[in-house]
Order: sequence, then structure tokens, then C-alpha cells
Amino acid sequence: MTEVGLTRATRDNLLSMRTAVEQARIAGERVGSGKKVNSAIDDPSAFFSARSLSDRAAELTRIVEHLGQGVQVVKAADNGITSMQKMLDAASALVTRASESLSAFDRAELAQTFNQALADMEGLAKDSGYQGKNLLAGEGNDLKLYFSDDRVDALEILAVDYTDLAGRLGLPRLDEGKIGRTTLDLQSGGVPLTSSDPLVAASDLFAEGDEITATDSDGNVLASITVTSSTTVTDLTRAFTRLDVGIRASFTDGKLTFEAVADVTLASSGVGGTSTLGTIPGEKGSWYDAASPETLVPAMKDARETLRLDATTFGMNLTILQNRESFMKGFAGTLVSGSETLTAADKEEEAANLLALQLRQQFSANALTISSEADQGVLRLLG
Repeated sequence: MTEVGLTRATRDNLLSMRTAVEQARIAGERVGSGKKVNSAIDDPSAFFSARSLSDRAAELTRIVEHLGQGVQVVKAADNGITSMQKMLDAASALVTRASESLSAFDRAELAQTFNQALADMEGLAKDSGYQGKNLLAGEGNDLKLYFSDDRVDALEILAVDYTDLAGRLGLPRLDEGKIGRTTLDLQSGGVPLTSSDPLVAASDLFAEGDEITATDSDGNVLASITVTSSTTVTDLTRAFTRLDVGIRASFTDGKLTFEAVADVTLASSGVGGTSTLGTIPGEKGSWYDAASPETLVPAMKDARETLRLDATTFGMNLTILQNRESFMKGFAGTLVSGSETLTAADKEEEAANLLALQLRQQFSANALTISSEADQGVLRLLG
């Protein structure tokens, strides 16, 4: 191959133009990417320092995402226990109402409502989980969150079991008992009596001088009345409505209905002896006695204190996690900013450089043209 020699001027101008083109390429790349260090060749120290910072930021971002899920678990428990506190306050109000009530029937109904409140509290605890983790469901639900990939610095939150209030709060279910009921038909010659009719009109059941009694299983007489010729059905229902001892009577459409919150026997005694009118199959509950609800007050106070302490613990752990999450998010942003600072280009400066280099390319091209024309002038002299 024949080698073509170039004049020194031409070679210098060509080299200058190549240099300007390469530098223009670099400046254009910096303007386009916004970075002055795009590879280790540009600046090894800055490149690897920036990568170290960005890798650390990415690590923190992964940890923050994990913490975010942990925060949701604690939030779910915190919301659950807050709702349980409200429900416990409502249950405490039921205890107060029951202790003030003079009606055994009201206390029996309040006992049922109290049990429902406890069941609702346990339901709240069971529903306070997040993605399979429930800090209110006891064993197997402890939460441990690490603050770094080396798994050294961590926060462990122990679960508590509110799915069993008897074990956690000392609040077992009350015996609700049962309201018993029995009915007597009051007729005279096949015609139902009215509330104002005398009892003796129902001659198959009552006679003048009979004593009608309601006696509980312990032999206590809860209500009684002596039948006279003027004793009406209304007189009987009034005499057998003793809410304080848990018995009541009502009369509708010829039917005399007795209700009781304990096992009660209705009997009629007179000159002909004693006969059983019927039995009321009631069952005593935990709050049958008027003084019984008051005994639950200390347990309710202890339960509120336990809930308050657990709520405080979850609230504190939630605050710790949220603060740590906020700090790590901010710190990750700081690392990213530091990484970008190490590699960032001054776009205005690089744009000016690019413009200058483009002018330099034009000058080099013009110089190369002038050099070529000089050589051609020599050829013309020789020719």
C-alpha cells in the first residue's frame, strides 16, 4: 500500500479538528445526561464514591419499604385497641346501669348485652391484623423489624392476646340465665275473661279465699295474693309483677302470662288444699342479685388499666417506627443528593463549551481548507 504523506500544517489542523470533535462529543453527552461523570474513565474516584452513596441509598429505601409494612401492622393493632377501649367503656356503663337497676329483668338483659360487648371486643382483636400479622392475637404474632441489612439494630414488638378476654383482662362471660314463661287461660263458660273481671269467674282455677303464691326453688315466696269476690285479673297481674325479685305478669286476650328469671312454682291453696297452677322454668344468671354487678367494678377498672398500658406501648412503638421511617427516608434522599453532586455537570458551562468546540471545529475545517489550497498553489507553480 502506498503511504500518502501530509504536510505538517494539514496534519496539525486535522488533529485539532479530531480533538475538537471528541471534546464536543463529551460535552454533548454531559449536557444530555446532566452528568459530568458517566463512567469510571471520566473520574474513577467520583464515580465509585457516587456509586457507593447510591447503593447505600437503595439499601435504605428497601429497609424503609419493609418498615412501612411494619408500621401498618402496628397501626392496625393501635386502631384495634383504641376501638376496644371505647367498647370497654360501653361495657363499664352497662355494669353501672346494672348495679343501679332495681329490676332483675333489666339486669338479665344487661348481662346479655355485656357478653355481646365482650364478644365484639374479641372480634375487634381478631380483625386487627395486617397481611397475616396481628399484634392483638397473641402467640406467633410478634413483630421484629430490622433497621439495617446486617440485621443487628432492630425493634421487637411483642403481641398480646385479646382474642381471649378472660385470660388477658380477667373478664369471663357472665351467666346470662334464662327468662322462663308460663301461661294460664282464664275463661268463664268458654268466654275469655277481661282484665276487669273478677278472678272467681274462672271457677275452674280460683275460688274465694284461695291464696295464690309464687315460690322460688329455695322456698322463698316472691309474690302472693288472697282471692276475694272482688279481686280482678288486674289485681293479680299487679301483685305478681315484682321486678325486684324477677317475676312479672301480664294479661292479653284471656291469657295470663307469668315470666320469671328464676325457677318459680305457682300454687293455689284454699279450703280444698293446695294445687300447682304451673311452673316458670327460669334460670338465675350472674346478675340475678342486685348487688352482683357491683362486684365486677374492680375487674373493669383493672381491665381499663391493662388496655391503657397496652395502647400506650403500641402508640410508643408506632411513634418510634414512624420517626425511624421518616429519618431513613430523609437520609436516603441526602445520600442520593450527595451521589448526584459528585457526578453532576454544570449544564450551562457544558453548553458553552459545546458551542465553543463547535466553533473550534469550524475554524479547524477552515484551516484545513487553507492548508490544502497552499499545497495546490505549489502544484500550480510546478505545472
